[in-house]
Amino acid sequence: MCARLSAATGIEPGDGAVAEVVASCGYLPLAISLMAGQLKHHASWTSADLAADLASATGRLSRIAAENASVSAAFDLSYQNLSTDLQVLFRRLGLHPGVDFDAYAAAALDGADLGTTRGRLDDLFSYHLIDEPARGRYRFHDLVREHASSLAATDPPDIRAAALSRLLDYYLHTALSADLHLTRRTPTGAYAAITALPAHAPDLTARDAAVAWMDAEHLNVSAVAGHASAHGRLRHAIAIPAAMHAYLQMRGHLGEASVLHQAALKAARETGDQPAAAGALNDLGHVQYLTMDFTGATATFNQALNLSREAGDRLGEANALAALGALQESTGDLLPAMASISEAMAMYRAAGDRLGEARINYLLGGCQYLTGHYAEAIRSQAAALDLYTDLGNKAGQADALSYLGAVQHAMADYPAAAVSNSAALALYQSLGDQWNEAGSLLFLANVQRSVGEYSTADGNLNRALELYRDFGDRFGEASVLKDIAAVRLDTKDIREARASLDLALEIYTDLKISIGIAETLIGLGVCQRMANDLPGARASLDRALALCQRIGEQRTDQDDELRAEFGEAVDKLTAEAAPAHVRLDAVHEHQVAVSGVLLGHEQPGGRPDQPLGPALGNLRHRPGDLEVVVILGIDGTNGCRLPCLAQVADHPAGCFASIVPALEGRDDHW
Repeated sequence: MCARLSAATGIEPGDGAVAEVVASCGYLPLAISLMAGQLKHHASWTSADLAADLASATGRLSRIAAENASVSAAFDLSYQNLSTDLQVLFRRLGLHPGVDFDAYAAAALDGADLGTTRGRLDDLFSYHLIDEPARGRYRFHDLVREHASSLAATDPPDIRAAALSRLLDYYLHTALSADLHLTRRTPTGAYAAITALPAHAPDLTARDAAVAWMDAEHLNVSAVAGHASAHGRLRHAIAIPAAMHAYLQMRGHLGEASVLHQAALKAARETGDQPAAAGALNDLGHVQYLTMDFTGATATFNQALNLSREAGDRLGEANALAALGALQESTGDLLPAMASISEAMAMYRAAGDRLGEARINYLLGGCQYLTGHYAEAIRSQAAALDLYTDLGNKAGQADALSYLGAVQHAMADYPAAAVSNSAALALYQSLGDQWNEAGSLLFLANVQRSVGEYSTADGNLNRALELYRDFGDRFGEASVLKDIAAVRLDTKDIREARASLDLALEIYTDLKISIGIAETLIGLGVCQRMANDLPGARASLDRALALCQRIGEQRTDQDDELRAEFGEAVDKLTAEAAPAHVRLDAVHEHQVAVSGVLLGHEQPGGRPDQPLGPALGNLRHRPGDLEVVVILGIDGTNGCRLPCLAQVADHPAGCFASIVPALEGRDDHW
C-alpha cells in the first residue's frame, strides 16, 4: 500500500525500510497513506530516511495513547513538511465545526481567494491530509481533524475569531440567499448579524441551485449555528435558524429545526431582542404544529404574539396572528381563526406586505371552504394565487392551487379540480417539497375517486401514505388511511377498508384528535353496515354522534365569548372578501347537531330515498348553528347510499369531514 500510494521510484513492497515505515505506522491505513504522501512529494527522500524520521517522531509522541501514536507521528511529519500557506489553511480548517466543507467555506476561513484556496485544497488532498468523498466536497479523517483542531488552538485568539467570523458570515449570507426561493412568509427583520459580506459565494439565483446547496450544507449550517450559540455569537445564533426554517420544514428535518429554534430563542432572550425572540417562537411553534403538538404550538404562538405587541412590532404581530389562525383553522376552531386572520390582514395591508396578504387570502379561503361558502373560497384562493404569481412565489402558488382544487371538488366541478390539483402537484414536485406533495396527492386522489378512477386514486393515496410515514407525520398518515378506506368501500373491499379504518382510528386516538376519531367512526359505521353488522354500525355511529355533541358543548361558551370580542372585526373582513354571501354565523362549526340515522335498516327492502323529514326533525337546530348531518340510507343489495344535498336543501346542513360535499350530484359514496 505504501509503495503504491507513494508512486516513487525505487520504492518496492519488499523493501525492508518500507516494512519498517509500515510497522511504525502501526499498520494503520491512515498513517500509511500520510507517509506515502511524504514520499510522493519528496523525490530525494528514501524509504530509509522516512523510517528514521518516523521513529524519532514516534519517540517524541510516546505519551499519546498507543493506538494513536503511529498516526500522530505520521501526522507530525506530514504537517512539518507543508508550506507555510498550507499549514495556515490546515489550521483554519480545524476551526470548522461541521462534518465537511467546500472551497467556498475553506476560502472564508482562510481569507483567501477562491482559486488559490482550491489549489491549496488539492495539495492537502495529495498529501492525504483531507479526503474528497464527492466532487468539490472535502472532509478530515477524525484523528486528523483532532490534530488540526489542536494546532488551530495555538493561533492567537484574534486570528481564530476573525476566521470564524468570516465563516459565520459566509454561511448566513448564503443561507439567506437560498431562503429567498423557499420562504412562504415575510421575516420580522434581517437581524444585523453579518459583519462583512463574503468575498466568494455560490450562485444561487436558480431555485434548484438553492435547494441543492441546502441539501449539501444543512448539517454544516446547523453545526455552525450551534457553534455560534455556544460561543456567544448570538446574532448569528438567531439569524441562521430563521434562514434555515423553510428548508428544514420542506425536507421534514423537524428534529433539527426544533433544536435550532430553541437555541435561537435562548440567544434572543440573552440579547433582550423581543422581535427576534418572537420570530424564533413563531418558527418553533410551526415545528410543534407539524409534529402534532397543538397545545404547545398554541402556547408558543401566543407567546410570540404577546412579545411582538410589547415590542410594538406590527409585522411580527401579524406573522404570529397568521400562524395562530392557520393552527386554529386546522383544528376546527374557525371563529378564533377568522378573528386572528382579520387582525393579521389589516396589519399586512397597512404595511404593504403583499406576501403576508397572499397568505391571509389563502387562510381566509380555507375558512370559507370549511364553512361551506365555496364561491367565496374560490375568490379568496384566486386572489392568493394572483398575489403569489405576481411575487414569483411558486410555493405559495402551489398552496393556493391545492386548496382551490379542494373547493372545486366540493362543488362537484371535477374537471376543474383535477386541473388545479394536478398543477399544484407538479409545482410541489418541481420544488422538491415532498411534505406538501403528499397532501396534494391526497386531494387529487379524492377527485379521481369521485369520477370512478379507483386504481389511479389508490396509487396516489399509497404514495402519499409512504411520504407521510417517511416524515413521521401520523396525522397525515391517518388522513390517507381514511381515504384509502373510502376507495376500498367504493370497490366493495370491506376487509381492507376495515383494516385501514382501524389503523386510522388508532392513530387519531393516540393523537387525541376528536374530529378525526368521529370521522373514522362514521366510516366504520358504513363499513360495518355493508358487512351486515348492524349492531356494530349503530354503536360506531352513536359514538360519533356523542363525540360531536361533546365537542359542541365544550366549544359553545368559548365561541360566544370570541364572537363578542372579535365579531365586528370578522364581519368586516368577511364583508370585504365576499359581501354578498358570507354568513358569519356559519363559523360556529362546532355547534353541531349530528343525526346518525339508519334509514330502513331493519327492513331488508328499506328504501334509501325514503322521506328524510323525521330524521331531520330530530336535529337540535338553532339559528346560526352549522349542522353536521350524517344520513345513512341502506338497502339490501347496494350497501350504503346517501341522499344528495338537494334533498336537504331546505334544512341548513353543513359538511362533515368532506363526506357530504363530496356527494353533491352523487348518491353512491359515503
